Amino acid sequence: MCVAEHWRYDGYRWKQVGQSRIPRKNPQMTKLHYHIHQPTGLSKEFRKYVYKVPAHSNVVVVQYIGNETVAVDFPHGNAKRHVNFVPTAKSVTDQMSNKTTKLCDLRINTVNEPEQYQPRNTNQ
Repeated sequence: MCVAEHWRYDGYRWKQVGQSRIPRKNPQMTKLHYHIHQPTGLSKEFRKYVYKVPAHSNVVVVQYIGNETVAVDFPHGNAKRHVNFVPTAKSVTDQMSNKTTKLCDLRINTVNEPEQYQPRNTNQ
């Protein structure tokens, strides 16, 4: 499983609003800025900062700041049904594209994982 990108799939809907380098003169680290996405737009009440070290691509620090209760589930963009949108992690879709992995085996292995790490159907 490709766990290096699992920080992206935390169950919230984020919008990246910026990026900075730390320190500015001789950057050793990159800081990604995210605001929570709500039906009415972006909110600064709940934020996420992701610190990445370019020299070590598998090292990531995620920091959450603010009130988590402002995050609400809602349908995606042009949805015709009122079904909340939960993206599937890329590691799950990569495993499903592997011809040797069966959907039933993958479902058994991920039964205790959060919804975004479980396969939903064969069309994925």
